[in-house]
Amino acid sequence: MEHSHASLTDVKRWSGIEGDLFDTLLVYQSVEDSHASVAIDDFVEMSSVSDGKGSTEFSVEMVVEPSEFVLTVTAFFNNSRISRWQASSILLEFEHSLCQAVDALSCDCSSEVLWCLRPFEVEIIEDSSSGSVVPLPFELLHHEFEQRATRHPDYRAIEFEDKALSYGELNAQANALAWDLAALGVCVGSCVAVIMERCLEFPVGLLAVLKVGGTMLPLDADFPPSRLLYMLRDSNACAVVTTETCRNRIEILKTGLPVVFLPPTKVLMAGQVFQPKKEHLATRHNEAYIVYTSGSTGQPKGVPVLHVGAVNVVQGASATAIGYVEGARVYQFLAIGFDGFQFDLWKTLSHGATLVLRSPNGFDAMKTVDVMLCTPTALGQLGDPTQYPNLKVVCVGGESCPLPLVKVWSRHVKLLNLYGPSECAIVTHFGQLHPDKPVTIGKPIDNVSCYILDAKLRRVPVGVAGEMYLGGMCVSRGYINLPAQSKHAFIQDPISGNGLMYRTGDVGRLLLNGDFEILGRRDSQVKLKGYRVELDEVAEAIMRFDEVAMATAVVKEKTHLVAYFAPATVDLSALKDFVAGYLPDYMIPATWVGLDTLPMNCNGKIDKKALQGMDIAVEIDALVSDLEVQLAAVWASVLGISMQVIGRDTSFFALGGDSLSAVKTVSACRKLGFNLTVAQLVKAKTVSRTASLMARNVATKYPSAALSRHVVTSDIIAQLGFHDATVYPVTPLQAVMLQETVENREAYLLQMVLAMPQDMDDQALFDAVKRVVQHNEILRTSFVAVDSTFYQVIRSTVDDLSFMSVGHTTLEVFLRADRKVGCTPGDRNFVRFAIVRDDACQRHAVLSIHHALYDGWSLSMVTSDILNAYATKSVAMRPQFRAVVDYIEATKQECRAFWTSYLRGAPLSLQTTWPSDLDTPVEHSNTGVATSRSLRLSATELTETATGAGIALSTLLQFAWATTLQNYTKRAYVTFALTLANRSIPVQNVDRMMGPLINDVPCRVEFTNPDDSLQTSLDKFQSEHSALLSHAFASLDEIKAWSGVEATLCDSLFMFQNFAPEPSYNKLEFHPIVADHGTSNIGGAVHTYAFTLVVEPTATGALEVHGTFDPTKLTATQTHIVLRDLDDTLSRFHAVLRTNRRH
Repeated sequence: MEHSHASLTDVKRWSGIEGDLFDTLLVYQSVEDSHASVAIDDFVEMSSVSDGKGSTEFSVEMVVEPSEFVLTVTAFFNNSRISRWQASSILLEFEHSLCQAVDALSCDCSSEVLWCLRPFEVEIIEDSSSGSVVPLPFELLHHEFEQRATRHPDYRAIEFEDKALSYGELNAQANALAWDLAALGVCVGSCVAVIMERCLEFPVGLLAVLKVGGTMLPLDADFPPSRLLYMLRDSNACAVVTTETCRNRIEILKTGLPVVFLPPTKVLMAGQVFQPKKEHLATRHNEAYIVYTSGSTGQPKGVPVLHVGAVNVVQGASATAIGYVEGARVYQFLAIGFDGFQFDLWKTLSHGATLVLRSPNGFDAMKTVDVMLCTPTALGQLGDPTQYPNLKVVCVGGESCPLPLVKVWSRHVKLLNLYGPSECAIVTHFGQLHPDKPVTIGKPIDNVSCYILDAKLRRVPVGVAGEMYLGGMCVSRGYINLPAQSKHAFIQDPISGNGLMYRTGDVGRLLLNGDFEILGRRDSQVKLKGYRVELDEVAEAIMRFDEVAMATAVVKEKTHLVAYFAPATVDLSALKDFVAGYLPDYMIPATWVGLDTLPMNCNGKIDKKALQGMDIAVEIDALVSDLEVQLAAVWASVLGISMQVIGRDTSFFALGGDSLSAVKTVSACRKLGFNLTVAQLVKAKTVSRTASLMARNVATKYPSAALSRHVVTSDIIAQLGFHDATVYPVTPLQAVMLQETVENREAYLLQMVLAMPQDMDDQALFDAVKRVVQHNEILRTSFVAVDSTFYQVIRSTVDDLSFMSVGHTTLEVFLRADRKVGCTPGDRNFVRFAIVRDDACQRHAVLSIHHALYDGWSLSMVTSDILNAYATKSVAMRPQFRAVVDYIEATKQECRAFWTSYLRGAPLSLQTTWPSDLDTPVEHSNTGVATSRSLRLSATELTETATGAGIALSTLLQFAWATTLQNYTKRAYVTFALTLANRSIPVQNVDRMMGPLINDVPCRVEFTNPDDSLQTSLDKFQSEHSALLSHAFASLDEIKAWSGVEATLCDSLFMFQNFAPEPSYNKLEFHPIVADHGTSNIGGAVHTYAFTLVVEPTATGALEVHGTFDPTKLTATQTHIVLRDLDDTLSRFHAVLRTNRRH
């Protein structure tokens, strides 16, 4: 009281405190000679001011006024800082604490001894702190998967890129590997490291370790060698499972451990069926896996997780609520070396779902999945949720989820927040997030307890912050080889009196509704992009460098790491390279600051607060070229950082980049005209190295192939009203199609039908069609013929786009009439639109489009763009088809030279002698006859076979067809027509382009050396086949003329169709109508061939073969024999190549 006359300004200045001294105020307004008793009115009053803040500058201002009989307490609060409920709770706690203090004084006890919670709060805390106590349905983590593999072996378990494993295949391959591990002596108590990149073999290795009773140690092969070696030694691993692709990385570790190299397809050999013995039978109290987290000692900490905890989280976090249900497709997004992968894997496999592993080169698979778990940082980079129409449930975890992100995503998917440290088996809480509610982690799962305690391990009131502790089945036994840290983090549970509880280091609170909320961290551990980073571990790695005397790491702007080191004379380039050998990319600082000495606080420790307050002036290596500046601008835009922190030797990942932002960066570079892949960016890392790749891969610009409008007569221009049109040559396949269209108006007309929902608006749908046509030149294109030469005429507008709204007894009646109208050169429109109402009052939208405007690849672009334009009123911007015509015309001379050489020496007759048949040939017909067959081997099996041989699936199928034909002809050369998609030509963004890029070219296969192995023949064929891709735009007539071949070039056509559909509004789809002749006009020209073969994968994973034949040249029986022989050929290839890999 003697020093109470100083102003707060003076107190702050004298004490050196820059921030607020306090944010609460207590005012006691005493009345002389008052004899008031202790009774408190719960009265909360809020001032209403125009700016929305209360009348007090403090968070809470408590005014206590005694009267004759009572104490009246009024709380004024600033509603921009706390809520009315919080202010009410503070009043109640004040009353309770005052009563406790009076009781303590009356019995001469300390208030600490008598401190307790209000009964109302005790009830809420007891009800909210623990999940239900339930028995576990399975003893071990993999048991439910094994049961499902027995019941449903054909269910798809794992997908990666174009490969997959069924439940039965995964189980069988893991059993085969388990036999190998058992032979090495692996049993209960053994730790086996599974070190791989993301691949199908990774789950096989993990499952096999569990089958022999061992402990899984999943490690990412991309970790620095020193980190891998530390983990192997610290965990006392007894063996390593890896793949051939990682052989070099494993061998340089020189561990001395036995290594099992798992081939792409582990073959279950006779006599190798694993039968567990007593030493392989683990219990729920044995370790299931070990995961390493960032450690404060400078090394990562190993956390063993028991089966009981792992099984509980797989079963306890409701699979139905989270979306991991039978038949669901789950996108595996998180890093494979972290425990989030274990959650995805076992949660998926235990509930009959399919785990889709993230591809390193993109995220297209996200458009086909139902469920995904990722960090909020990653989710924020995915863009518009409507891009992922199948996504139903998104789980986020690993870091705080911003409310703006919740508002965007929770309106489109079920958005769940998952929480749980590695030390407690991955997930301990989950709850759904809503746009109008606070972001919380929900409630504890079954058999898990959660306590909010103070420094003396006492429960704190509801709404009050404290440290979060976790108990129950989930808790690990402690860290590996770290007794002191284990003793600090894993303590006896004083609440339940049973077992251990884990000190999380998270500051949180319990809310009135029973949900828990995370407020931050209390130690040096932080989370960046979902990764736990111990700042002391980063500092320790820097300190290992001989020249560094002092070092520390801090987080700037909650987005990136900054390293401070002394002295400033340290060679920064050498220091960065050194640290990169100890830490993974996500732990490497983005900014490095060298000082003569680091500031110290009064305790002699590095003053991190002083460092965080420093304005950093970092010297970076200047960008030296315009290309580096462009690339840095892209990085800055994608990562949301300033270009000023990007130098030519700056790492993309040190700036906070990850696989998602890498995809966005590559996309942005391609828009600038540079060809760059994710793999190249990941390998190059720095601006300078990436820019050098971009310089070599710069996209080629081709001269315009536009023709003078005078090539088209003025009469035609006037007749069609194309006064402002642009004239271009047609492509070779367009010319073939148009020639047949002249003879038959119905040829190559495709009708796409949409069953319209009741709430779909006719005019709005037509407007969407019109906008899409207006935005894409190819859809505004018509065709004319002048002196037997076809031209495509691109109009600037489509004001006269045909639109009909008609009524018919059935849809089929309209389709037949529309097909007769057809198209022919000279028509104003080669695309038209109608809405048909049938007698059942069903509306059908019919899009009629000529094949000269599309191919199978782009057809879904047309229909999905229409439906998305209807929903969003915006149209996707796509590159224009004229760029392909420019490319064709610019490379015509190269194309001519190639084909002249390619067919040199071809035999005079290239016609096929088809297998004999006793049937009588069918009478002459202009209509092809179709037949189909499902291949014995699935798409997955043949894809694995092709991958094992180092070729594409399409290459394997094409060579099988060539071999089948050679068996008929017995000639040294076989030639057949091949339809190429041409989506890899060097034209910018050609993969997003509408238009008919496909073309049929002759494919010549040589069988002159009978001593060549199948693998040698395939390698040779793929090498020769790749040359076709650069010269694929020539008509068969041109090729015949250039090569001098007078005979028919080929009498069979082979097509492999594997189109990825584009997502569309509300999952609506246009469906093609199959014409009377049995083809939907999605493929290429079929009229000139004796036999046309189309191979395409089905939704069930099978490969379907469709054959269309000329009945004047083959019979139905002959075509069945041909398809059977092709099937046999592929089966032989599969057997031979699989045997080769075994040996």
